[in-house]
Amino acid sequence: MKKVLHTKGLSIGYSSRGRKKILHEDIELGLQEGKLVCLLGPNGAGKSTLIRTLSGVQAPLKGEISLEGAGTLNELHPRERARFISLVLTEKAVAGNLRVEELLALGRYPFTNWAGQLLPEDHQHIEEILDDLKLGLLRKEPLYTLSDGQQQKAMIARALVQNGQIIILDEPTAHLDIPNKIGIMRMLRDIAKSRNKAILVATHEVDLALEVADEFWLLGDHGQFYRGVPEELILKGYFNEVFDQKELRFDRTTGRFRFPHPQRMGIHIQAPQEIHWWLSHALEKEGYFGADDSVLVVEMQSDLAWQLRKETQAFEGQGIVELLHTLFQIHG
Repeated sequence: MKKVLHTKGLSIGYSSRGRKKILHEDIELGLQEGKLVCLLGPNGAGKSTLIRTLSGVQAPLKGEISLEGAGTLNELHPRERARFISLVLTEKAVAGNLRVEELLALGRYPFTNWAGQLLPEDHQHIEEILDDLKLGLLRKEPLYTLSDGQQQKAMIARALVQNGQIIILDEPTAHLDIPNKIGIMRMLRDIAKSRNKAILVATHEVDLALEVADEFWLLGDHGQFYRGVPEELILKGYFNEVFDQKELRFDRTTGRFRFPHPQRMGIHIQAPQEIHWWLSHALEKEGYFGADDSVLVVEMQSDLAWQLRKETQAFEGQGIVELLHTLFQIHG
């Protein structure tokens, strides 16, 4: 796959009161056609700064960013740069009475003549994107009447109409509910594969990123920068290094963030796999941890009927709530 963007000796940050604040330095990275890259890290680690730098909105403190076939990014005129890179920012689309098809037409700006007129091929391109993203029925709708999910889909459609080889998005699912978060992330992966685009997404949605990303870029708030296959970064402990705090840790087994609960007693759980997972989760919040050699044993069936045994004592019941209540009666 062709690399369409790459950096050399890149340092990013900002200037404050005449002094440069470096967040990350000597970064070597690249974006490839057909690949979806997710950029992750804690707040303040520099994700938005990197996004702005790679899109040309903000100049690097040091080093260079090169575009395949176009030279150095910051030497390009903004109009020329827009032919290569489409940018979708976090802010929700607020554009008065601008309609969906009018928003998409703005994406053709880098290719229009001096009068800003759209040619027949521009209109054809807009129609194709409206059809592909199933936005045809919304084409005449003002943006302010759309749901958050529909607005974000329209913004991505505008980026596609712009037809750059690179699409960069800063937290595109920030304002969305869970179904729309999933839909947008799946759509971005499909676009990368079917249209051979290089897509970079800054996100806090670790669970969704794990489902769709070909590569992770992981920024730490102490200058760390790691890149690679998501699963390998997790297994190497880089997620723990970047995200773990005193009251928060990344669980490499489950791929979830968890905070530690006080542990007061071991319990041996016997249950089908799915039941075992969620029962363990519920018990952990109450201070019970898995221990195969414990004298406290709970056996739960797929219908949530359970038997609780402690030495010579035995109890039976139905459901997790009743089990927790019984444990409270035993141990207080």
